[in-house]
Amino acid sequence: MANASDAVSEAVGVFHSIESLQSAVDDLQNAGFDRSELSLLAHDKAVEKKLGHVYSKAEDAEDDPHAPRAAWVSTEAVEVEEAALVGAPLFVAALAAGGAVVATGGALLPAVGAALAAGGLAGTFGGLVAGEIGEEHARHLEQQLDRGGILLWVHLRSDGDATKATGILEKNKADHVHVHEITASA
Repeated sequence: MANASDAVSEAVGVFHSIESLQSAVDDLQNAGFDRSELSLLAHDKAVEKKLGHVYSKAEDAEDDPHAPRAAWVSTEAVEVEEAALVGAPLFVAALAAGGAVVATGGALLPAVGAALAAGGLAGTFGGLVAGEIGEEHARHLEQQLDRGGILLWVHLRSDGDATKATGILEKNKADHVHVHEITASA
């Protein structure tokens, strides 16, 4: 049995739409909860690696202290990551190609052409990688919806946080809203 000092309180809810989940996360953050205090069920691969199985229903994982968690990542954060994966290689490749041509005494027009060509190739590769990240994020959320909903756990720092968090989860149409304690090492 865990000591009180080993226990961590969490609020948990199951969402049936990505929009309701996003709205709840926005409300939680506006109420003072940090993004680091919010977590979802990890991807199937991580769950299977840790536990040897995946959950067939969201409710099976909501109170399992061993359920692998993943940090909350908003759709906007995924879009920023995608933009960086497209823009950064494009910029670096264009800069390097242009610098190489100028450094070797090439004319300005060929330098611009080489920079555009290199940047285009790097941007295409970055775009392919970025698109895969966005699709994987969407697939993960859809898999959870197919299993009965998306779990959101909210780490609670105080008793007052419990009332605040459960109220926000319920207001945003979460089911199975409750508070539980898990061991801190879980």
